[in-house]
Amino acid sequence: HLFYYDGVVWEMKELPSSIGTDCEVKAIYFSTPNDGVACGVKGESGFIISYNGVEWKEESIQKDIPLYGINRFSNGEGWAVGYRGTILHSKGK
Repeated sequence: HLFYYDGVVWEMKELPSSIGTDCEVKAIYFSTPNDGVACGVKGESGFIISYNGVEWKEESIQKDIPLYGINRFSNGEGWAVGYRGTILHSKGK
């Protein structure tokens, strides 16, 4: 689960069921309140999920490795870093 704080109270948000329950979110980044991205580890693999203001959705990634850090700009371009120096790049929308 992820938790969202609106300035008053924390609210639990569900992760996409596709990543399962054996996962750890390692990093999260929001460029706006309705445009967020997170990455982490599920088993021995990695995942990236994105938030559109309503729900989290899993994105496909080229490498099946644990991910530890992520950033995405307002134009959709993004970077993620992971195990053994892996760097992933997305050119955006």
